[in-house]
Amino acid sequence: MDLLGDKKKERQPGMTITAKYKRILLKLSGEALMGDDSFGINRATADYIGMLATIMNALALQDAMRQAGLNARVQSALNIEQVVEPYIRNKAIRYLEEGKIVIFAAGTGNPFFTTDTAAAIKNLRVMDATAFALCRDQKLPITVFSILKAGAMKRVVTGEKEGTLVYVSA
Repeated sequence: MDLLGDKKKERQPGMTITAKYKRILLKLSGEALMGDDSFGINRATADYIGMLATIMNALALQDAMRQAGLNARVQSALNIEQVVEPYIRNKAIRYLEEGKIVIFAAGTGNPFFTTDTAAAIKNLRVMDATAFALCRDQKLPITVFSILKAGAMKRVVTGEKEGTLVYVSA
């Protein structure tokens, strides 16, 4: 199966997927993938470990996207320039304008303020409160779905019904 849940042998060469949205932000939660295990590590240390894990996951995702013929770049809030680019807002915007995919890793680069902090707003628990509020204020729709469900990402990208759509009405 590829990133979009298609069986590779069934996908024909040159077949394209038409996205419903001009830009898509996919946020994967490491906390959700961890399960209920507790390791007794200092919170700041655990946050840095989580940020490093997001960089590793971002690199794997970038490689998978490149193998699928997509042009992707990883930018990180932690400086590891031998491995990934540092996050520079204007550069990220330029990449997006060029039609490239930008994968952001390491949250804000600060412990206690990562993107995986569970939200207190309405018990949502899928994104941090600040990110949710920014999306709400900018009237950006959010679709919450399981990345583990086969074909779910493809259905979200193409605008099919999948997961829960969270949005602010006009």
